[in-house]
Amino acid sequence: MSNNRDNGLPPREATLFKSIVKHYETKQYKKGIKAADQILKKFADHGETLAMKGLILNCQERKAEAYELVRKGVKQDIKSHVCWHVYGLLYRSDREYLQAIKAYRSALRHDPDNVQILRDLSLLQVQMRDLPGFVQTRQHLLTLDALAHEDLAEAFLNLIACPGKLLVSTQRSKRTLPIQKKKDSDGTLNFYVAAAALARRRKRSSRSRGTFSREWRQIDRHG
Repeated sequence: MSNNRDNGLPPREATLFKSIVKHYETKQYKKGIKAADQILKKFADHGETLAMKGLILNCQERKAEAYELVRKGVKQDIKSHVCWHVYGLLYRSDREYLQAIKAYRSALRHDPDNVQILRDLSLLQVQMRDLPGFVQTRQHLLTLDALAHEDLAEAFLNLIACPGKLLVSTQRSKRTLPIQKKKDSDGTLNFYVAAAALARRRKRSSRSRGTFSREWRQIDRHG
């Protein structure tokens, strides 16, 4: 689960929130609840923390408490893609796929380019045989992947033109791309670092295209 949005917490609590997500992903649920409680002790109505605590409680089969906390989290921060994504995950765990899709779409209204949510949505669209919706979602994902490649290639070319500049702001995304600084024995910048990063991007892209093809083959077999 990604959380690119500023969640409005001070630095210490923001770090704690990141640990909640990590504990959830690694199934360290007791640690996750402990971290959530530390935040809620100071910020009792923090929506994303309430939602994450609810998601963890759901994994401990405490479903009534889980739904109550997640709904409260959405109510407290209705514009948070994290809260809506968690709401979708909760519905998906109970096989309420249509409700999960609605929650994912609400999340994407506030973070339309969130890759993880788009992937989760596409999987449920296949499950519900919503093929037009699935195609649209996958095309969006492939477009985002292509744009990421172009950004990285542009950064690489700019780095060659300006070897001393390690942070390159791309024209499209208006963000800064960090490139690891390594120098050869003669003191010049080692461009293999950037080339390796670009190669890794391309490898991930080929895997995603393969997944897309496999999904279509499965649809053809069962259609």
